[in-house]
Amino acid sequence: MTRPGNMFRTAKFAAAGIGVDTASFNPSWPFPTRKLLGEAISSFRPDVIEHWMGRAG
Repeated sequence: MTRPGNMFRTAKFAAAGIGVDTASFNPSWPFPTRKLLGEAISSFRPDVIEHWMGRAG
């Protein structure tokens, strides 16, 4: 999951056969991003989730 407009990164993932979804990550209206993340977690069922951001996660 990444922000929209990150074409360099999403193109690299797509070329490698890795699925990528985008979300706004808008702190003022987090509900669409939360929904997308929840759907991705439910469908993928990962053992580990890594989170990164410029400030403390």
